[in-house]
Amino acid sequence: MITKRFLRIGLAFGLAIAGCYESSAIEACFDCARDGEVVEDASSDASTDGEVCAGPGARFVTRVVDHAFGPGQDHNQEDGFPEALFGPPRAGDVRSVVSLGNGGWVIVEFEGNAIVDGPGPDFIVFENPLPGFAELATVAVSDDLEAWVSFPCVAPQEGPDYGFCAGVGEVRSHPDNGVDPLDPAVAGGDAFDLADIGVERARYVRIEDRADLDGPAGVFDLDAVGIVNALCP
Repeated sequence: MITKRFLRIGLAFGLAIAGCYESSAIEACFDCARDGEVVEDASSDASTDGEVCAGPGARFVTRVVDHAFGPGQDHNQEDGFPEALFGPPRAGDVRSVVSLGNGGWVIVEFEGNAIVDGPGPDFIVFENPLPGFAELATVAVSDDLEAWVSFPCVAPQEGPDYGFCAGVGEVRSHPDNGVDPLDPAVAGGDAFDLADIGVERARYVRIEDRADLDGPAGVFDLDAVGIVNALCP
């Protein structure tokens, strides 16, 4: 689990989206939000700062906005990408992860939703590390794909303090085991709090493998990203 620090950068984002929610079926989300289209109806619920949500929004990745794989380990890049990154984490399932390669990165979004700063951790990044076998990546967030704020990940691969790096916490949740993938206390993975970098909301998450680390333990294998505190819960 990520060690919480209280770094304040003092940056806030604006957001205008609407959403739908289906954690396991991407198709359902397309019925109420396409490419950021605002959908309003009589049953819409108002969210924070005047935003309107057409029901709950997606709590897991529904689209890869952009990516660039790095050299080296290329597990599931051809056969499983991007679908393997959609939906909740699947602990122990190698078919559910995609290797980013050395220095590779991916930008993901949650159609019809965004991460907001709320009580405790706001989102979770799931990799597939084993105990004592960290595969580190830097996590950054954005509201508009232009301004990015990163959680600083400067820890050595052997730790023991990994600070704000992803790729440390063992994944415990799988759709078949009943472990809540959106409960940071039990889900595993690495939890992040927007307050630690002074951000209020973020629509996009960028995960970038640490280019300074190499070898089998130096490549990040992304499984999933889940929103704990959502704009459209």
